[in-house]
Parts: sequence; structure tokens; C-alpha cells
Amino acid sequence: MEEKRFKIEKDDRKIGQEHISQNASTVYEAIMVIAKRARDVENFQKRELDKEIEALADKTDVTFTEDLKADLPKYDKSERVAIHEFLDNHLEYKYEDITKLKK
Repeated sequence: MEEKRFKIEKDDRKIGQEHISQNASTVYEAIMVIAKRARDVENFQKRELDKEIEALADKTDVTFTEDLKADLPKYDKSERVAIHEFLDNHLEYKYEDITKLKK
């Protein structure tokens, strides 16, 4: 999957069980998919932020100050990104066969 800076336009839609049930067979399944995607987004954002901090540290000898914080990218919350991707059908997921796991 091509990663990008995760920015979401302001979206005030209320999310209910019926919205989540449209994209998954159970609410539990939907929560698991959203949670896994949120972790992936968070890890990506952390890696990107670490790269930015290293680049800034190489350019300056000054300690990390408020001025340097202003140069860092701002991300939306990973949970919010994952929920919107799920509701907009941008996530693909598959199941493992449980009978194989029981052996």
C-alpha cells in the first residue's frame, strides 16, 4: 500500500453501529480491522516523525526547542484515519481459516 501523509478533511458524520455493520459482518470484526489499521498508521507516522527529527538534528546543533517543533509535520489521529478509511471502503482484509489454527 502506498503510504502518504494522512490528512482528513473535517467530517462531522456521526458513526453508529449501522454504519460499521455495513462494511463488516460483526461490530467486533470491524473494531479489530480498525484497530489494526490504526496501529499501522501510527507506526508509519512515528517512522516519518523520527526521520524529520533526524533531519532537523543534522541541520542544527541547537537543542530541541519550540521553534523546531513548529517545523515538524502535523498528523491526524491514527484512530480517526483508520475509521474513515474503513467507512469509505479503503481497507482490504481477509480471514484465516480457524479450523487450521485448532490443530
